[in-house]
Amino acid sequence: MKKTIALICVVLLLSVACGAMAQTVWAQPAELLRPILAGKTLTAIMSGYSLNGDGGLSTMYVSLYERARFAAKDVEALQPGDTLIGGGMSITVKAIEADEWGYTLTGEWDETLHLIRDDQGGYYAVDDTEHTLWLEVCQLECNMADGFEFVDDSDPDLDAKPIVRPVEDLVKGYDGDMVFLPDNMRITFDDDCRVTQVLYLYTPWN
Repeated sequence: MKKTIALICVVLLLSVACGAMAQTVWAQPAELLRPILAGKTLTAIMSGYSLNGDGGLSTMYVSLYERARFAAKDVEALQPGDTLIGGGMSITVKAIEADEWGYTLTGEWDETLHLIRDDQGGYYAVDDTEHTLWLEVCQLECNMADGFEFVDDSDPDLDAKPIVRPVEDLVKGYDGDMVFLPDNMRITFDDDCRVTQVLYLYTPWN
């Protein structure tokens, strides 16, 4: 009987000790992504999430984007009848006009696309609603940093200050009626490639 009691006590002590030492171990980010993510704020959107046992964010699925860019030699050689494809749009050129920013294209359905010179020697595209055409580069599963913040700067009032909102609002917004686009979201990563901040910006279509 004494031996049984002693064994039970040992098991209980081990259980308490293991519970006190419980920790969460995160998978490390792929090394090839470290130069891209570490310490950077990037054009990206939250494209999914998983929750921990306390209902908080455990991981975030992130889609990285870059502007749909077109080579200068291709843009400057465009003629009526040519087709431009990228960023989810295909436009067959009916007319092309040079302007101070680059070129304005009119499509066969009278849609308009502005090709704007960038500082890399090419052109990026913006439509009449100020929507930039984007290319999805990749999707990632990212760990959350301690002290993660959701910052809402979507108020159209230019004098309004950004608001730090509860993380629950980000999850509710993703599941609800908030529109997440590359135009209105920036995601910041720490040196370990963990998500430290989601910034939600104003756009005319928020």
